[in-house]
Amino acid sequence: MKDHKDIKIIIAEDHEIFLDVLKNTITKNYDIQVIATAVNGQDLLQKLTVYKPDLILLDIRMPIMDGMEAAIEIKKNYPNIKIIMLTMHSDLSIIKEMMDIGIHGYILKNSDIKEIINSIEKVLEGELYYGTEVKESLIEEVVEKPMTDNIVISRIEKEILSLVCAGNTDEQISQQLELNITTIELYLKKLFIRIKLDNREDLIRYAYENNLIEI
Repeated sequence: MKDHKDIKIIIAEDHEIFLDVLKNTITKNYDIQVIATAVNGQDLLQKLTVYKPDLILLDIRMPIMDGMEAAIEIKKNYPNIKIIMLTMHSDLSIIKEMMDIGIHGYILKNSDIKEIINSIEKVLEGELYYGTEVKESLIEEVVEKPMTDNIVISRIEKEILSLVCAGNTDEQISQQLELNITTIELYLKKLFIRIKLDNREDLIRYAYENNLIEI
C-alpha cells in the first residue's frame, strides 16, 4: 500500500461542519492528502474532471445528485477509483443497493476516525471493507432470515419495476424518479441477470406472478 502522504482522496459530503472536521483530522493527523471536497454528486463528478484521487469518501444523501447515482457514474467512467460510502444510513436495503453497485467499502459516520483510516488502508490494499456495525447487521440478517427461493428486491428496484409494469420507457422512468437514464438501465440489467430473464415482457410477467409489486 502507498504511504499515507502519497494517498489522494476526495470527500463528498453536504454537511459543512462534518466535512471540515473530517478533512482536517485526516490531513493533520494522518498525512493523507484530501485533494478536493464536494457538496453533492454533481459537484463531485465535476471535480473528477480535474482531480484524480485514489479513493473517494462518499455520503449517500446529498442534494442535486445523491451518492448512489454518483457512485454509478464513477464506476462507469472512473473504474480505478475506489469508493467508500461514509454515511449515517445503516438500513440494510441501502447497504445492499450500494453493494450491488460495486462500492468498495461502507462505514457509518459515527465510526471512530481510526476505523475510517483503516477502511481507506484496507480498500487501497484491494480488500472490501464494511464497518463494524454494518457487518453486524449483515450477519444478523443471514442468521435470522430463513432461506427462500423468492427474489428480494431493494426499494429503488421495486419503484423501477412498478414503473416498467405500468408501461413506462427507461426515459420516462428516469424522468419520474429523477435519476440518470444510465442508472435506470443499470438497475434493470442487474434485475435481468438476477432473475435470469432477457426481455421486458417476461420481467413484467415474473413481477406479477411473484408479487414483486403491488397490484
